[in-house]
Amino acid sequence: MQILIVLLGIISLVLLITKWKLDPFISILMVSLGLGLFLGQNPTTVIDSMIKGVGGLLGELSLVLGLGAQHLDHRTMLLINNSIIYEGNI
Repeated sequence: MQILIVLLGIISLVLLITKWKLDPFISILMVSLGLGLFLGQNPTTVIDSMIKGVGGLLGELSLVLGLGAQHLDHRTMLLINNSIIYEGNI
C-alpha cells in the first residue's frame, strides 16, 4: 500500500509540474507534505523533516553557488582582460 501511495505522489508531482505548470519547488513541497500525511506521519514531524531537508539542501547549494559565482567572476574578468589586451593589439 505504501508503494502505491509513493507512486501516486510521483505521478501527481509530474502532473503538477508538466500539465498544470505549477512551480517545481511548490509542487515538491505540496507532494512531500501530502505523502507524509498519507503515510501516517504526525504533521509536525512532516514539517520538521521538510525544514531539515530544505535547510540541508540550501546549505550545500549555497556553497556550490558561492564557489560557482567566484569562478564565474574570475572567468569574466579574464575575458574582459583578454578582450582589452586583444583590442589593444589591433
